[in-house]
Amino acid sequence: MAEREGEIVGHVALTSVPEGQLAEIWSAGAQRPPHELACVSVLFVDDRLAGTGIGGALLDTAVTAARGAGRTPVLDVVQAHGPAVAVYRHRGWVEVGTARPSWLPDDEPSILLMMLPNDRAAAVSGE
Repeated sequence: MAEREGEIVGHVALTSVPEGQLAEIWSAGAQRPPHELACVSVLFVDDRLAGTGIGGALLDTAVTAARGAGRTPVLDVVQAHGPAVAVYRHRGWVEVGTARPSWLPDDEPSILLMMLPNDRAAAVSGE
């Protein structure tokens, strides 16, 4: 969690990748079995603090923890969240596929499945 002036302002979780369609796509893209992947999930930051670096710090923390455990970080993102997709791509995350989970409304495009290659830095420095 991220805290600012005693208030929780952001959160990220790092989970294992359960078997299923997403695991198969991530595994093929990362060229690693699902038990060697770690899913970055429920990353959010208080809307009032967008652009302050809190989200990037949370993402970096999750990536560092995944790599420290010898795992490749993966995530899914709703395409309607265009700014988030752009941030992930800018930070070196690559798309490995798409999926249509049951919770996704029919009028929404498929979610993007992304992974951060091991040769990519956790954060983009100097930009």
